[in-house]
Amino acid sequence: MSSWVKVKDKTYFMIGALLLVGGVLMVLTGIVLTVSPPPGSPQFNAGQTLIIGSLCTATGIVPGLLFIWRGFRARTFMKELEEFSGWVQAYRRITLSDLARKLGKSEMEAEKLLAAVIDKGLVRGFIDRSTNEFVIPEAIGQSLFVGTCPHCGGSVQRQFLIGETPVCPYCRSVIAPSAPPPPPMPPPPSFAGRPR
Repeated sequence: MSSWVKVKDKTYFMIGALLLVGGVLMVLTGIVLTVSPPPGSPQFNAGQTLIIGSLCTATGIVPGLLFIWRGFRARTFMKELEEFSGWVQAYRRITLSDLARKLGKSEMEAEKLLAAVIDKGLVRGFIDRSTNEFVIPEAIGQSLFVGTCPHCGGSVQRQFLIGETPVCPYCRSVIAPSAPPPPPMPPPPSFAGRPR
């Protein structure tokens, strides 16, 4: 999808350039035919040249400039989305309220921006509605679940990513991650059927 947006701004530039060049050429042709017409062609008077110039400006030059301006806007927006996607991927997981606060936007605007970068394929991830957090898929396997606080017994019931410091929301104590269970031992080799 991101390649479509890049093509789109190039398309705006191409259409704008064609309209602009066509409009300017028509105005110049009208001026040349007014000032020094070729032999055998009718000479335009100043009023006709003004009408031709106005038509060319309205149908070629102004729309061409608007398309070029739109191309610059599309290119700028795409660069902003690319910068935002790189920034949001560095967090691995972030709440929408924190994201909105860091961006200086409302939560709805932050969510729309996230949806835009996900739709354009610039970042992979999803919004976990149970915690209202944006999570990238790589963070899923790197999590540690904390059920209760070992210090105060409070119900934490939250996933923490590897590298994050689990803190109890009630007593503010750091919760030491429990050691992962050891991998299962392979079964002993079977000696049945081997010659003695």
